Amino acid sequence: MKDRTSDNIHFPRHAQRIPRRPNGVSGYHDLLGRAVLISIVNYLADVVDAIEDIKIPKQHKDHTRLKNDKRKMCDTVVRGANTLTALFNSVKGQTKYTDPAREFPSVD
Repeated sequence: MKDRTSDNIHFPRHAQRIPRRPNGVSGYHDLLGRAVLISIVNYLADVVDAIEDIKIPKQHKDHTRLKNDKRKMCDTVVRGANTLTALFNSVKGQTKYTDPAREFPSVD
């Protein structure tokens, strides 16, 4: 199988690309934290694949320019997805989670 540009996208630690179901929905039902990021990165990978699948006729007068623009667009989306992942991975996990509703005294 041909290497895809989307193969260059890095996913958050301990995560990998989730295969799409036929209806286009990812396997995540809880869209919180890491699942949101993985869902976004999955969609960006799908965008890159869709861009790569665009066929430009060789007879088109701007074939070379469009082909270069297509490559730049793919590379930009991959860099954006990798930046999101790097930001997520650089944040240290909190050991203590706070509930804002519990920070205020009860009025009972």
